Amino acid sequence: MEKELKELTAELNAKMDEFAKTEVALKELEKTVNKKADAEQIEKLQTTLDKSGEDITKLNEEIEKMGALLKDNRDSRKSASDYLKEAVSLDFLKKSMGKNVSSTARIDTHPMNLLKVATMTEHTNLTFGTANTNSVVLPYNEAGVSKAPDRQVYLVDLFNVATISSPRVMWVERSARTDGAATRAENAIMGQSDYTWIRRNVDVENISTYVKTTDEALADWDQTLAQIRIEIFGQLSRELDDQLLAGDGSTPNISGVTALCRTYDFAGLDDYVEDPQIFDAILAAITQVRYHLYNPNYVVLHPTDYAKMMFAKDANNNYILPPFLNGLNVDGVSIVTNSGITAGQVLVGDFTKGTVYFRKGIDIRLWDQNETDPIYGLKTITGDMRATLKLAQPDYYAFCYDAISDITSAISKP
Repeated sequence: MEKELKELTAELNAKMDEFAKTEVALKELEKTVNKKADAEQIEKLQTTLDKSGEDITKLNEEIEKMGALLKDNRDSRKSASDYLKEAVSLDFLKKSMGKNVSSTARIDTHPMNLLKVATMTEHTNLTFGTANTNSVVLPYNEAGVSKAPDRQVYLVDLFNVATISSPRVMWVERSARTDGAATRAENAIMGQSDYTWIRRNVDVENISTYVKTTDEALADWDQTLAQIRIEIFGQLSRELDDQLLAGDGSTPNISGVTALCRTYDFAGLDDYVEDPQIFDAILAAITQVRYHLYNPNYVVLHPTDYAKMMFAKDANNNYILPPFLNGLNVDGVSIVTNSGITAGQVLVGDFTKGTVYFRKGIDIRLWDQNETDPIYGLKTITGDMRATLKLAQPDYYAFCYDAISDITSAISKP
């Protein structure tokens, strides 16, 4: 069908060449119209003009039919009728020939405009191009941003949480006691008891970050500021989590629980367990905390160590399921898995004995007057928080943190 359309177009071009020649003859005739040119000559030219007009009209109708049949295969194409509507009528012929000349076959456009039919280009504007610059049907834009998952924070949820209106947390703890309570004989001296109290404190510390972005980025994508806020919130939360676990206490670091609590030093299970596994080491750490009269409520493990614990098998390749291991708890103490703790380490504790104090929660602000931001069209976005961990010295034994291999070595039967 494309071939037939080309043939019709070629025929149309030939007719227009003939028409153009007639037009030249008419211009020559114009010079003699007012002098009463030969009637036979005018009639002859009129007949030629009418015939050319009829042929061009018929060819145009054929091209219209072909265009309709090809419509489904072309996304965007001007039909011949579009050109007819856009062009001028044959009135110029009447003007060029004078008032006494008329055409019986009307053409709705200058025939030269029909040449555009042969040079039309195709535009697939309904499809999705590489840049979608010509797309009419736009793709659906799913909400949100796809990104690799970040480590989930967990320690803040395990400790007590409170807010304060001061940059320092203070408390009083009993640092020493001499217990003189005892039975006595009649008229005998009572046993003397002595106590020592001491005031201790920790300062809140700052955890902060900032981001710079252009005014254009904020204006061109309505999610820019929201996504930056989400990123900053997660970054500050994870940094606080790291500080609560392993901060060394030197300013501006928080004193983390693993820097304060006790390592495994309970001698009651030394050389006691045959071929100890990870769950044996955990139970030994729980026992130490209980020995010091605390009630541990969480065990923190790296996901790899939890998997190794569950993989434990006997000599017959059967899974070992000790009675004190029940799903996600060991002897009633819940297991929390998180990659924030170092693989190969275990933390057991009574987390009710520690409190995370917030002087200021996460505060995210947008600034436009920082340094040279105004002249560069930039914005500075800051995120800031102030917090600390309070763990009284007498409660250090409420936690046990050590390498799993060290505990299994201590309890392993020679």
